[in-house]
Amino acid sequence: MENTVDMSELIDTAATSAAGVVARVRPEQLAAPTPCAQWDVRALANHMSGFLVMSECAARKAPLPVGADGKQDMTADPGWTTWYGEQAGKLAAAWTDPAALQGTTAFGPGEYPAELAAAITLMELTVHGWDLARATGQTLPVDETVASTVHQIVTEIADNARANGSFGEAIPPAASALTFDQTLAASGRDPGWSPAAS
Repeated sequence: MENTVDMSELIDTAATSAAGVVARVRPEQLAAPTPCAQWDVRALANHMSGFLVMSECAARKAPLPVGADGKQDMTADPGWTTWYGEQAGKLAAAWTDPAALQGTTAFGPGEYPAELAAAITLMELTVHGWDLARATGQTLPVDETVASTVHQIVTEIADNARANGSFGEAIPPAASALTFDQTLAASGRDPGWSPAAS
């Protein structure tokens, strides 16, 4: 990543955008389809919730709390959208510590460079934030610097992400596609996806 990019600031911006989308998810939408074919809104929301905890721990280089295995149905709690907003703030705060970006950290299935964990955090917040927004009839605000940085991240990891099943096959973007639409297409998402077409 470019050294001029303030990753913690971008993570804060993306976390705020994702939390705004989560705050407007209605209970009756939890069974709706999403651009992630294997997940409905409930499954996507639970993945996003578990990721917040994992990423905060990665930034702090702290172990996951007991029971935080990502398998809980966070949406079963009526207060989960409020919890998400609060946890998004904790995650963003954790990544502001300069030490968060140094060395390696436990992240998902193994130990990774902390800078990579931060980059994946930004991508997850933004791309899955879009998934949830599109599935629930909302629009995700995407800052231009966030969009260009996420595009770079997706481009750099696309081959590996497709190999492990995280991304689908790339979709050719429209000639006039904006940067974020190009990013979605590179990750195997149709920028024009809608629940009605699923």
